[in-house]
Amino acid sequence: MMNTAATEMTTAENSHRGTFWNTSTFSLVALILLIIAATPQLICMPVTNDVSYYDLQARTVMRGGMLYRDMVEPNFPGVPA
Repeated sequence: MMNTAATEMTTAENSHRGTFWNTSTFSLVALILLIIAATPQLICMPVTNDVSYYDLQARTVMRGGMLYRDMVEPNFPGVPA
């Protein structure tokens, strides 16, 4: 049998906090803080090897070449990233 007195006491104690800091509000604030903290790092990231490799792939295709014949393509066929 469930003790209803303990349940009523718990809800009465938590009713004064309000509903502003519920889980969804806390999650939204955490997401906004993460975006604010990560944006400068994302903008200042250096160019990686992938960017130059994809540039070479595009140049090969634009000059009439094929990726799997004229240049090594490690992705699945038809899915150059």
